[in-house]
Amino acid sequence: PVLAQTQIDALDRFLHISYDVPELQLSSCSPYPYDMTCGHALTCGAQQFTVTPGMEVRVEQVRGENPDGSKISPKINWSATAGKKYTLIFIDFFSSSQFWPDNNLKVFLHGTVI
Repeated sequence: PVLAQTQIDALDRFLHISYDVPELQLSSCSPYPYDMTCGHALTCGAQQFTVTPGMEVRVEQVRGENPDGSKISPKINWSATAGKKYTLIFIDFFSSSQFWPDNNLKVFLHGTVI
């Protein structure tokens, strides 16, 4: 469900999640699963963006690492109130694509910070 503009306008703080994602080059010579290109060389351009309410992103935009193993981490910030407790939950919601080894897996919890 998408939030109505009146609901968005009523929010008193925002969680900002920004990505600075380097270019991704894929080919049949890349390590698995980045080699699944049907013999084609593919390039996903570098991107810088901030996730916004209702925004859809693709796996290559929010991937956690590059084929060489180097990590990509989002920058997360918000206006915190002293003495108030917050919980961050990192979770993937998978599509029903045949790409995923276990099609019965609908979500994957990466971790939580309380």
